[in-house]
Amino acid sequence: RFATDFDCLHCLGKGGFGVVFEAVNRVDDQHYAIKRIMLPKSEGAKEKVLREVKALAKLEHIGIVRYFNAWVESPPTGWQEERDKQFHISGTSGLTSYSNTVSHTGQYHPEQHLSVPNTGVREDKDRSNIDNQKMSSSSPEILVEPELKD
Repeated sequence: RFATDFDCLHCLGKGGFGVVFEAVNRVDDQHYAIKRIMLPKSEGAKEKVLREVKALAKLEHIGIVRYFNAWVESPPTGWQEERDKQFHISGTSGLTSYSNTVSHTGQYHPEQHLSVPNTGVREDKDRSNIDNQKMSSSSPEILVEPELKD
């Protein structure tokens, strides 16, 4: 879905729990921040991540990126490695060797602070302050897709 529904513009940042990309939706022509996060291997840890996605979907706060959507997908083998090379992202090989992806969407204004609760990636308005935390042994990933407004 990520590859068919979006044109990826550039990498906004990378943290211990994933990578955030700016992308344009091919249908509505809107800009989104899409966060790719691996799903943990254990069922309990997967459930915790999915609970956090559900909680984010319910949040409404000026300091939190508005959530739009989430999905799980299995990118083709090697696809993520190639995309990461295009965006000069190093150290993400662990993100690319698993079969499923979860994605979610939220509104984002570049002049505001981007904060995705409990996920380990934060981006200040100058797009340079990324929290780096160690990623645990994981399986698939989650994509957070907040809308980026021009």
